[in-house]
Amino acid sequence: MGGREVTESKSATASIKALADDSPNGTFDLLLSSAALDRDGEILLPDQWQQPFPASVPINANHSSDVSDIVGSGRPWMDADRNLRVSGTFASTPAAQHLRSLVAEGHLRSVSVEFIRTKGANGPAHVLIGGAFVNVPSNPDARVLSAKAFQDGLDAILSGKSFGGDGAMLQAIHDASVHLGADCVDGIVGLDDDLSEDAEDGSSEGANKAVALRLRLKGLSR
Repeated sequence: MGGREVTESKSATASIKALADDSPNGTFDLLLSSAALDRDGEILLPDQWQQPFPASVPINANHSSDVSDIVGSGRPWMDADRNLRVSGTFASTPAAQHLRSLVAEGHLRSVSVEFIRTKGANGPAHVLIGGAFVNVPSNPDARVLSAKAFQDGLDAILSGKSFGGDGAMLQAIHDASVHLGADCVDGIVGLDDDLSEDAEDGSSEGANKAVALRLRLKGLSR
């Protein structure tokens, strides 16, 4: 008879870099596990992961077993360096979007792999069942490789990659701010006059226009 299967986890400090994002809810790329010696004195070898991986695994907050704490899901895969990674999207729920903001702003830097130990034909095997965003790290390599930040979207707008006119840019900034929880305001005292004066002499072009748009964004997010 086989032994009792126990769900286990290994977590690690995360680092963040920007990633192009086509999902309205945000995407992530997680490095969940590597062959590095973790803080528990253990190594999860790449060859010990049971294959094939599931088509998708859930990502939760704080290793919660409550389905309401699922904040996203993604596709697990092994990269060229034999690291276990998961690429996926955040859920649209308020809790998931709040966590997405924490990750994108750099406040949350840890992720964790969830697995079941079992016995395979060639010895111990690890069955991947999911992952989690957590506070306390264990594996020194597991981390968030990327998460879409609002600032990246703003930079794309200001560089003219996504929208054509000034009105469209401002509207996009406004819509994105409201999506992240900002309240609408009628205007910023003195800013509209400054923008009007700049428009008359052309000084609102280029960098000055970008600064003006960023100031308006700050007003929208108050």
